[in-house]
Amino acid sequence: MCLLSSVNLQLTSNTVPHTVRLPIHRTGKLEVAEAMYREVLASRQRVLGLDHPSTLDSTNNLAICFYNQGKLQNSRT
Repeated sequence: MCLLSSVNLQLTSNTVPHTVRLPIHRTGKLEVAEAMYREVLASRQRVLGLDHPSTLDSTNNLAICFYNQGKLQNSRT
């Protein structure tokens, strides 16, 4: 398998939690949403790098989740 195919497979698997976590976040299950945000962020950092727009989007989503849980210190770091 070529590298590009491998990256595409990894990115596709990262998309599933992204589409599922938004409804979970809105139902108030913030601990579950946080775990999903963390998982997707770690995968995107590994595959795409720290400065990729999708990685930054995931970082923002996790920060918003922290904010909604009252974990303001975590949302800033």
